[in-house]
Amino acid sequence: MTIEKHEYGSTADGSAVELFRIDTETGYRLALTNYGARVVSLQTPDRHGKSEEITLGFNELAPYLQPNPYYGATVGRVANRVAGGTFRIGRKTVRLHCNEGENHLHGGHQGFDAHLWSAEVIGHTDCAGVRFSRVSPDKEERYPGKLWVEVEVTFSADGALSLLYSAQATKTTPVNLTNHTYFNLAGPKSRSISNHRVEIHAAHYLPVSEASIPTGELREVAGTPFDFTRSKAISAEIGAVPGGYDHCFVFSPHESLRELTSVAHVYDPDSGRRMEVLTTKPGMQLYTGNKLKGKKDRHRSKLPARSALCLETQHFPNAVNEPHFPSPFLEPSRAYRHHTIYRFSASR
Repeated sequence: MTIEKHEYGSTADGSAVELFRIDTETGYRLALTNYGARVVSLQTPDRHGKSEEITLGFNELAPYLQPNPYYGATVGRVANRVAGGTFRIGRKTVRLHCNEGENHLHGGHQGFDAHLWSAEVIGHTDCAGVRFSRVSPDKEERYPGKLWVEVEVTFSADGALSLLYSAQATKTTPVNLTNHTYFNLAGPKSRSISNHRVEIHAAHYLPVSEASIPTGELREVAGTPFDFTRSKAISAEIGAVPGGYDHCFVFSPHESLRELTSVAHVYDPDSGRRMEVLTTKPGMQLYTGNKLKGKKDRHRSKLPARSALCLETQHFPNAVNEPHFPSPFLEPSRAYRHHTIYRFSASR
């Protein structure tokens, strides 16, 4: 396999942005950029060996510099929503910038997706990738403490996309990093994930308010449209979920998983493509692209709703305000570490 570095344009202040292309002899191709430490493109073979694009994104840098649906990005310092943009650390109330009405979403007005990261090409005998890193200064988006953060993204010849996150802080601060790639395993000609069959190994999910904030309850999936313990099509029961799926599924109610665990499978019967998700995180947000209607991607045409899905491994949304959720707070004496793998294959 090979990895090449290319110029990808520059930010508004003139900083150079880089694009990294990884090619394998097995038909898998990955493109990454250090703007937002993001996945730009991922091509995988179908059951006939034909490689096609399976993600949403842009071919050029310029659209990434404008507001977009977080295509392929590393999001943080805290992914997902913080109710009211506030939480307490001891006796102190922290008030974050709010960028989704009264709530804080995916790190605020300028989260990790909207920053230029340092990048170092890395390689092993059976995989290659990029180590992205940045320093989030104290009070960035009003978060306390300086945070050193690193995301090691590697890709193997057998189709495993690995994301290894680590961080350290100077003050107690919440940290919840994830990747926001949108997948459509049917390929670029498809504009729907309705036929994708999904299996999620979770007995509970988090019900939410109208503002998509968890109520604090852990509810059993059995007997609800959120039961994916057996594989079923996205379209099977999405009509019974107001607005579509944008909910966190619970793998461990009290703490992160102790080891890398298989938590979900996605299968597209038309192309034969499969995706397995493995993680050490206690939860995963299933988002079915409900708000993609009218957005554009690399094909420049307007997308319909539910044209792709996200499987975002993470701490539970609004965990900063729910003491019985696994704690997202990182203390200076400890290190943050989180590993997620998206493994791709195709049925013959």
